[in-house]
Amino acid sequence: RTVLASALVAAKGDDFATLVADLALNQVLPRGAASLFTAVTTSGDPLRAPLIEAMVGRTHLDEQTLAIATKLDAKGAAIHSAVAQLLAGESTLGAGAMPLARTAVLDTQLDPNIRGALLAAMAQATGQSALDMTADVLAQLNPAPRAPATPAANNAGAVSPANRAPTTDPMEIAWRRFVGDRRRMGELDYFIDKAKTGQPAQRTLAFAVLVQSIRAPRTPPAVRAKVAPVIDAAWADPASAASLAQAVVVMRLESQYAEKLAAYNQSKPK
Repeated sequence: RTVLASALVAAKGDDFATLVADLALNQVLPRGAASLFTAVTTSGDPLRAPLIEAMVGRTHLDEQTLAIATKLDAKGAAIHSAVAQLLAGESTLGAGAMPLARTAVLDTQLDPNIRGALLAAMAQATGQSALDMTADVLAQLNPAPRAPATPAANNAGAVSPANRAPTTDPMEIAWRRFVGDRRRMGELDYFIDKAKTGQPAQRTLAFAVLVQSIRAPRTPPAVRAKVAPVIDAAWADPASAASLAQAVVVMRLESQYAEKLAAYNQSKPK
């Protein structure tokens, strides 16, 4: 590690870029390291050497690297973007990386592809605190209902899900993967609580998870028995019904809830 770190600190220009690429290819650096190394080298930042020494020999981010990355993150847009790319290179994120990740994911000035990759990494983090933070971020990124690709509609007047163009938005793709992940089946009590007590956007996310959990005809009876009464009760509560209706449309399940949606739309204030 000492030899490789010293060589990398001393390298310049194309030699530096080549050595960074070789080390990353051989898993001697975290996968997202190249962009941050380039940014601190270009800017001549004094944290360049400590960053290199902390990262060489690591395949994943550790506390020392995250501490340096946190200091760098506040040093301008270019380094901020590079820190986001560093985090996005991780398959999963530890607790120490989550606050930095949250800031980057919610930064609309960053490349959507970086934000989408980072959101996907956040979604793979484990533990209650990670779930809390990821759910909070995702609720702020709930997709807007998508317009149909064609004007066709079903007999109930709702847009047919089949007529919607598939999304290409990296953020929405990451959002939908989280909602559809099988791990959510073990977190139903958490999302039931959010559906009952959360803010409107949190309720929408929670209801999206809940309607997804029972959308298939072969849903296990125990899951349906837990979730269906919560959804049925929500239609009777105006605040909950608004979030539930949004979740149903976002999840393209209008045909399954056509009567409930029609009744809800008729009851809304004009």
